[in-house]
Amino acid sequence: MLSGCDHGLTPVQIQPGFGGTIRFTGTWLPQSDTTDLRLVASKVFRKFASPTEVIALVLTTDSVKIYPPVAQSRGLQMGQAELRYQFFVDPGEYKFVALLYRYGSQIFSDWRVIGFYGSYTATELSPRSVVVRPGEFTEGIDFAVDLNNPPPQPF
Repeated sequence: MLSGCDHGLTPVQIQPGFGGTIRFTGTWLPQSDTTDLRLVASKVFRKFASPTEVIALVLTTDSVKIYPPVAQSRGLQMGQAELRYQFFVDPGEYKFVALLYRYGSQIFSDWRVIGFYGSYTATELSPRSVVVRPGEFTEGIDFAVDLNNPPPQPF
C-alpha cells in the first residue's frame, strides 16, 4: 500500500529576514542600570534630533522594526559574551541595524546605541546596509559591541 501527501511538492516558504551573532567585549552595566535591550532595523539613517524622533518613526511608519517586538515585555538577554539572533522583517534595504539599551524608566527617551552593523570613529557612524530579498533569509550579519567604548549616538 502506498501513502501520499495532499500537498504535493509545494516549495518551502522562507520567511524573509537576517540573522547573525553579536559579540560583546568590556564590562556589562549592572542590570539595575539597564532595563531593556533591543535590536533595531531602520530603513532610514540620518542624525536624529532625539530618541523620541526614532520612536515616532516606530509608531507612525513601517520604516523601523524592533526585535523582540515591543509587545513582548522581555528584551534580549543581557550579560552574555555573545548573542545569536534571527530578525524576521519585510523585504527592503535596512540602512541601520543597531543594538540599543534602555537605561531609565522613560520608554520614549532613555535609549542609547551600544553597537551596530558597521564601523565608527569617535565622531562618526558608518553603518553597513542589510538588503532583505523576498523569500530569503540572510545569515552572517555579525557585529561586535564594545561595552567600554560605545559608538557616538545618532541623535
